[in-house]
Amino acid sequence: MLDIDGLIEECANNLSSLVSSENQYTYVSISLPLQTAISLLPHSQIDHVYWHRPCEEYSAIGLGKLLYQTAKGSGRFKELQRYYQQYCQQWQLPPMACVVFAFDAEDEMSSEWSVFPNALLTVPRLLIESNQGNNTITFNIEMDADLQPQFAEFIHLLETLSGKPAADSGQMSGHSCTADDADYKSNWSEVAEKAIEAIRQKNFRKLVVSRKHICKINSSMDTRNLLAALAERYPGCTIISYVDSGNQFISVTPERLLSLAAECLQSDAIGGTLTIEEEAQYSSCGSGEQSVLATKLKEEHDIIVEEICRRLEPVCDSLDMPAVPNLKKLHNIYHLETPVSGRLRSNQTVLSLTEQLHPTPAIAGFPSTESVRWLRDNEKHRRGWYTGAFGLMRGDQSGEVSVLLRCALLAETVVSVYAGAGLVADSDVDMEWQETELKMNAILDLFQG
Repeated sequence: MLDIDGLIEECANNLSSLVSSENQYTYVSISLPLQTAISLLPHSQIDHVYWHRPCEEYSAIGLGKLLYQTAKGSGRFKELQRYYQQYCQQWQLPPMACVVFAFDAEDEMSSEWSVFPNALLTVPRLLIESNQGNNTITFNIEMDADLQPQFAEFIHLLETLSGKPAADSGQMSGHSCTADDADYKSNWSEVAEKAIEAIRQKNFRKLVVSRKHICKINSSMDTRNLLAALAERYPGCTIISYVDSGNQFISVTPERLLSLAAECLQSDAIGGTLTIEEEAQYSSCGSGEQSVLATKLKEEHDIIVEEICRRLEPVCDSLDMPAVPNLKKLHNIYHLETPVSGRLRSNQTVLSLTEQLHPTPAIAGFPSTESVRWLRDNEKHRRGWYTGAFGLMRGDQSGEVSVLLRCALLAETVVSVYAGAGLVADSDVDMEWQETELKMNAILDLFQG
């Protein structure tokens, strides 16, 4: 059992030594090792940010909000960067921050997305990290504010994380659609056909068309079982959860927009999807052979790799990547993946690089600016955070950002699930629809138990 009183006492002792040393900072972070194992799986009744990559044995959960800033529009990344830098200058050791943003900078975040901002940066009150079995807790404290309520909040957050949720786990009551998407296949097919025609008219090389599916569950859920099941089924993905005032966003994503450590940068070009059956056909092609499937996949994937390289070349001394893409296996599908790595030549931050890369052709199309505009005008829904990104960044300029794919919004007994498909000139609408079904099932299958 977690010794909450002991942790609070140790934190207070560390804080006392900082006060006696005439600390001049407005904010301080006190990190302590956790000797007792603690579950980092949050439930939906506690506001949190949660990041878990099972294959790397790393997870982090942030509880409460010490700092919180929202932004929207074309200057959103610069605005959040200024805000973060301003507070880092007032911090003894600059803290880890979480950033989340929508696909479209102009998205007004209406309908089911109205509970979330277009973009946000937050520094949690409490941060708990587990890195290959080593657990750490960080208390973020405002020195100019009354300390007693801050410590009371620490105790409340730790007790809530350690406790049981009030509601039992719910199960999916079936895929019965609401009135909003009862005819959604025909709606989506209409948009997809229009997109393919625009590509064939040479207006685009690729467009990524998304869809939304709304389902009912039979009760409000404790989502810890869902997060644990996603981690078990998709160990190579990043599992993300964000809860604010009972509204929960979940993503299980295979795509890393960027990771930055020191001057080393990596971005994963992921695009081109195969079913289990198609993978056997694709892998059986000998050297020099090109099936229709392989040609389509190569075209779709090459667009992404070429554009990521074009955007990174101005800020990197060199770029490295494998000559042939990897096959990244998920639970029920494969993706073509080319990791692009480089060494930065100029001073960059996680957010400046994010602005340079987002949106890639993997989530919008090509050319990207025109694709976003076309999707804004033609898709039947607003994407919100779907195909935006979620990232963690530290004061030393290191960090990681993942594209938000395979997403779900949970609001009481309503679940909205999002997925999309990349279209090129030779795409078949029915096959692309089936691809979106497979992607949505990453989450829907687990709701059905």
